[in-house]
Amino acid sequence: MTKRQARKAQQQLVQEKRNVARLRREELLAARIAKETAKAEQRAAEAAAEAEREAAANAEREAAANAQREQEQHKQHKKEEAAREEKRKFWQKSGNPNTASDKKCPRKTPKPQTSEPRKPKMTVAEGMAQHSRRWDVWAASLPNSIKAPLPHPKLFTKHMSALLDHGEFDDNAKKVAYRELMRQWHPDKVHQSIGNLLNRTQQEDLYPKVAEMCKQINAAFGK
Repeated sequence: MTKRQARKAQQQLVQEKRNVARLRREELLAARIAKETAKAEQRAAEAAAEAEREAAANAEREAAANAQREQEQHKQHKKEEAAREEKRKFWQKSGNPNTASDKKCPRKTPKPQTSEPRKPKMTVAEGMAQHSRRWDVWAASLPNSIKAPLPHPKLFTKHMSALLDHGEFDDNAKKVAYRELMRQWHPDKVHQSIGNLLNRTQQEDLYPKVAEMCKQINAAFGK
């Protein structure tokens, strides 16, 4: 074999190794994409199941509140009927009802003030968890025409204050919290995650708000 043939054979061997390496990278990338897709589908299914459970719990609480309200109204109606019956008996015993001004009327029983039991206020952590579930359900249903369920500004401010005011938070923990917030609310991350699923109206509504939240995070963490 001449030197030229040997060089050509070596070049072919190098090219074959490159092709094998490229195919391996493509297989690894495909496997990674499939794994991430499976995880996303699992998260969407869990979010949908959580939303269904929350809706069922809300319906159950509403039904219990309605039943209690009807029961209280029924009790109040019975008390009013008893008061009217007592008044009618009083006038029957006293004679002519036209002389009622000369007679002492029975004292009316004060009506009990009925009020629906107030729902306990959610904590900041519970509010952010509820928002996270709503966001997952909304993201899993994309593409749609529904506005993004962003957390209320006051709730988001309290959430960051709770992170920063935590007594056991050191600098490393604050860095981790900052990175988590930026990973979730940085405009580029939001665009990479769901940008291609949003329509123009949703993008014009969501992106400025996300940018404002990003500024708020940087200001809070002194970045």
